[in-house]
Formats: sequence, C-alpha cells, structure tokens
Amino acid sequence: MLVYLAKYEKAPGIRMLSPSPIPEAFTLHLKKGVGVNTIKLLAAEALLKPDWVDVLFHILTGRTPWDRDGIRKAAWTLHHVYLLDERSLLSHRDAFTDLLDATSDLSVLREIFKILGSPLWSDVETTAQRQELLQLGMDLMYDDSLPLGIHYVAIQLTSFRMAQKEDCVAVQEAMAHLKATVGLESAPLRNCIDRAAMRFQKNWN
Repeated sequence: MLVYLAKYEKAPGIRMLSPSPIPEAFTLHLKKGVGVNTIKLLAAEALLKPDWVDVLFHILTGRTPWDRDGIRKAAWTLHHVYLLDERSLLSHRDAFTDLLDATSDLSVLREIFKILGSPLWSDVETTAQRQELLQLGMDLMYDDSLPLGIHYVAIQLTSFRMAQKEDCVAVQEAMAHLKATVGLESAPLRNCIDRAAMRFQKNWN
C-alpha cells in the first residue's frame, strides 16, 4: 500500500461483502494475455450479474486469492463495468475503501482512480470519504515518483471534492508543485494542470 493510502472510514450501516462462487469465466480469462475485447465481454456480463461484481472486489481486496496479472485484469474489468454504466458501482463505495487499503499495485490503482474520479460519487460519499480522497489526490500530486497516468487521475480525484476555498487553495498548491516537477517534456499534463487551475479559480473566487 502506498504510505499515504490510510485506512478509510466506512459509511455506517453498510454490510461487508461475503465471498461468492468464482465464475468460470473469471478462471478462464482473468490472466495474463487476455485482450480488451474479452475484458469488455466480462464487464458486460458482470453488469447483469451483481455477484460477479462482488467477486471482482474480493479478488482486488485479496479476499479471493489471485495472481498479480489476474488482479490487474480484474481491475480493468471493473473499470469497464463503470464505463458501461457509471452509476452501477455507486452502492460499492465502501468496497472501494477496502480496495484502496489492500493494494499498492499502480496498475490496479490507476484503474480504480479512474472510477473514483467521477463526480457521481458526490451523491453517496460521506464527508470523511470525500475529505480522504481529496487529500489522497493531493498526496499523489506531491509524489514525484509516480507515472504521469496517476497524476492525471489525481487531478480528477480532487476536482469535485473541494468543499471550501481553503480546499481549492491547497489543491492549486499541489498542482503547482506537480507542474514544476514534471518538466517541459510533459506538455499535455502541464496543459491539463493549467486548465484545471483556471477552472478551479473561476469556481472558487
């Protein structure tokens, strides 16, 4: 686990997921070498079968043992479930908390951050969950060792979780640090930072 991925608070009254039978399709396809078309088919099926989504979370949190490549494919599949229906995973907010606490694999985290970068989470997140992901997004921006793909989603994580002007100031400081450290060769990210900073400043000034 990345050191700044602290324990996340769970919303009250939400039961923990219990292990479900492993679909044969997961055994066959959640492994190295499986391409995007197969992952899309798995996601489409999972969208129709909630117990499949539960199993994906079990794999990603380590409750159902799987190898590294299969875990990465599970994250990819979950992201494609989200792409098919952005609201389909909202009831699993606590499971994402467990997932973030369970992994330090950047390939997995990148897919999960893409999902959690949706403003739709504003409908279901507790104040503590919002604040924690806001802080996580800023921490990611301050981590110069991370790949650019993580830095892009870090901006997304913070973009709709600011609740007061002080949050905006803190996020802008984190983005300024990121822009200063990525270098001139990362022009697309620098442009993304500039656009986000202008948007945030307009919304909060």
